[in-house]
Amino acid sequence: MAITGGKIFTMGARKGGQFILALDVATQKELWAAKISEKGGDPRCTPTIDGDLVFAVSSDGDLVCVGASDGREVWRKNFVADFGDAKKPGWQFCESPLVDGDKLVVVPGSHEAVVAALNKKTGDILWKTAAELKGKLRQARGEHSPSPEALAVIERLQALHGALMFYQSSGCCDGSSPMCLVEEIGR
Repeated sequence: MAITGGKIFTMGARKGGQFILALDVATQKELWAAKISEKGGDPRCTPTIDGDLVFAVSSDGDLVCVGASDGREVWRKNFVADFGDAKKPGWQFCESPLVDGDKLVVVPGSHEAVVAALNKKTGDILWKTAAELKGKLRQARGEHSPSPEALAVIERLQALHGALMFYQSSGCCDGSSPMCLVEEIGR
């Protein structure tokens, strides 16, 4: 859950799908509920709050931005439909999006978009990093939230070289602590 501005933001499953919920901190009464997926199952994401915007990912890959004051949908993307047929990981999609200035960074995990940045206000895709993930790496797509530290390094090197430069090489494939692929990119 995330708490800010006198509100508690969380996610939950109800009849009819998965929802972002806003509760009043003082009374614990529900202020609004925004459906982010028609599909059932438990969501695995903690909503990310930035000003009057709330971002969340459903367990089936719906990435949604809603207004913090009323839960009204601002924009919507889907990891499978909009980011190159991302495959649902074993744990399902369970990341929490990262806000970095005007960007929202997510890890769809497809070959076309391992990592992607969107305009947080419009949902327009700003950049995507394509890569062929091999071995255990392909099993961890969409399961890890990006970290600000890893993002800063990845963006700098991507701007210089235009290619995926980092990934986690351990068996757990925790994308928040990347390692360089120097031998694979020939630099």
